[in-house]
Amino acid sequence: GPRGPVGPVPRPGQQPLSGQGALAVAKLAGLWYGAQEESYDVKDWSCIKKEANGQARPYHLSWSSDTSAILWGQKFCLYAAGLTHEGPARWYRCDDAAKSRVAFTWRRKSGEPTGAQNMPVEHPTSSRALQSSRDVQATEAPWARSRREIIQPDKSVPPPAW
Repeated sequence: GPRGPVGPVPRPGQQPLSGQGALAVAKLAGLWYGAQEESYDVKDWSCIKKEANGQARPYHLSWSSDTSAILWGQKFCLYAAGLTHEGPARWYRCDDAAKSRVAFTWRRKSGEPTGAQNMPVEHPTSSRALQSSRDVQATEAPWARSRREIIQPDKSVPPPAW
């Protein structure tokens, strides 16, 4: 079966259902995409990260009231100030209080419905999910599509250390 969420279970109060934290995580709900063609599906305080190769793992998100930020594990912070549902969502290392360098950015892919969080969660193998991925490819420039089929992602590049 699927493995359990990665990382320690957040303590009580770290996944609030009301107040500033709940408002912030509600803006994060739905589907996002990272720089490595990976996707992040956020529902409440959980996040399923799916690699470009289809491998999926659940992660816990939590709230830091000290910094008014959503936390990914212990290292990465997404500050509530300036966070919008449309994105982009910019994550910083929590020890980079000056926000001098964005650690990674999530984007809503253009054409993504912004009401994604209200749709029923679909199994990735469902026909509609497959159909929508075909539609996405069909809207790409033909050269982009053929290039992506030829070039395999470089397996020697290590994934970001979470």
